Amino acid sequence: MRCQQCDYSLWNLTARMCPECGTDFKPSQYTFAPNKVCFCCPHCGQEYYGQDARGHPQPQSFDCVKCSERIHLDEMVLRPAADVSEEETMPPLLPWADRKGGVVGDWWRTCWMALIRPHVLGDRVLQYGAKTRALSFFSVTQLLIYGSFFAFFCVIFGLFTIAMMPGPNILFVGLLLILYLGFIFILLLIYAVIGALVTHLVLKMTGTVAKPLGHTINLLFYSSGANIATIVPCLGWYFGWLWWLVSAIIMLRVGQQVAAWRAVLAGLALPVISMVIMIVLYSGAIAMTAFQPGLTPMAGRQMPPNLAVDMMNHELGSYRARNRNELPDHAARLLMGDSVSPEHFLPRGSTQTTLDVRVGGYTLDALNAMSTDEKRAAIDLAAERLPEDVIAHRLGAFVFTYHGIDPADADANLWLAVLVDDDSTLVHLLQRDGRTRAVVPADFENHLEDQNRLRRRHGLPSLTDPRDVTHDQPMRPTSDD
Repeated sequence: MRCQQCDYSLWNLTARMCPECGTDFKPSQYTFAPNKVCFCCPHCGQEYYGQDARGHPQPQSFDCVKCSERIHLDEMVLRPAADVSEEETMPPLLPWADRKGGVVGDWWRTCWMALIRPHVLGDRVLQYGAKTRALSFFSVTQLLIYGSFFAFFCVIFGLFTIAMMPGPNILFVGLLLILYLGFIFILLLIYAVIGALVTHLVLKMTGTVAKPLGHTINLLFYSSGANIATIVPCLGWYFGWLWWLVSAIIMLRVGQQVAAWRAVLAGLALPVISMVIMIVLYSGAIAMTAFQPGLTPMAGRQMPPNLAVDMMNHELGSYRARNRNELPDHAARLLMGDSVSPEHFLPRGSTQTTLDVRVGGYTLDALNAMSTDEKRAAIDLAAERLPEDVIAHRLGAFVFTYHGIDPADADANLWLAVLVDDDSTLVHLLQRDGRTRAVVPADFENHLEDQNRLRRRHGLPSLTDPRDVTHDQPMRPTSDD
């Protein structure tokens, strides 16, 4: 038993202060090998032996069997048992630091302690002092854990590389993987050091600690041995990090001699802070997306208006070819195929989203997720709700004006649909002959008048402004017709 400050021998002392440096000590602060130390009554010298896991007598306070005086562990005089050297009185502290069983064996025993007996490992880090080789243990452990995943990936990826990239390219890809592993390790090391700083700061803010910052770093580095659970196939990723966190909290409680609530608070500090930062960043990204014009829940697959018009023209032509030159009673019929998705009705720049537009009582997103029969039933209901004298109906940003038109021999300049949107700088026209036109909103009324003259010539009712058509109010003939 030696002073933790100056390493002076503290055997056979009745005083609780180091004679060399004056540092206070208590026998209860030390861990001994069981049955290797004599605990002597300070009044009569009666010897007792420590038999619990820390080599202390149990109970720690009792009446001496010889002099009947009440004595406590921290009052006793300690000396090595007969024929026991000072080295033998101390238990194996840290396998990785002692290096008495080989590198592999010492590493595995330390990991096992972090997994199963973190309270013992925390106590041994406390007793051992500052030079515990914690950084090397952390480095070896994490490189083995993540290196095993990279090795598996390299085997799979290597087979692909051999087939696709023969020759020196394989070495290049291998070098990239090694550099990537090194990058991941450096990030993990930085995160662990930051975690130790935050943890120690929380401990200091909530009370006193037994050891300085370096000791907290050692505790967290050694607790990383519990992260070895991550390599369990399939399931390790889900609980390995949690096992490490629990092990770290237990080791902090023992190694810094703090209350359990302080250890939990300090151990959870960085994970909670990290989670809050991720939530804030994710929420900010969502907010930026939500308030950025032209972006909807499916913005990544939306088309520019001119491409959307061409696509819709093509799909109407394909529908005619499949259905004996007839056009759909409701444009939602186009969704029954594989080539049209809900976002195709809402080109880039639309003010509505796939969550705003409903067909048969269902949003476009919900409709797209339905089975074929469910989707057909919803579209049938939407078609039945259209009035018998409907001229045009709306779906998304498109107003379909083909009702009453015979696609087989109708005038080539009749409109089949109009792409309109409150935020659009152009109005796109889809004609019966497959051509498309784009006009500015200021000139649209003139084009609408020309279209109505053409429609009246063919006995069709006049169109009102398609921009006024909504999903709930399709266009019907006016009294003038």
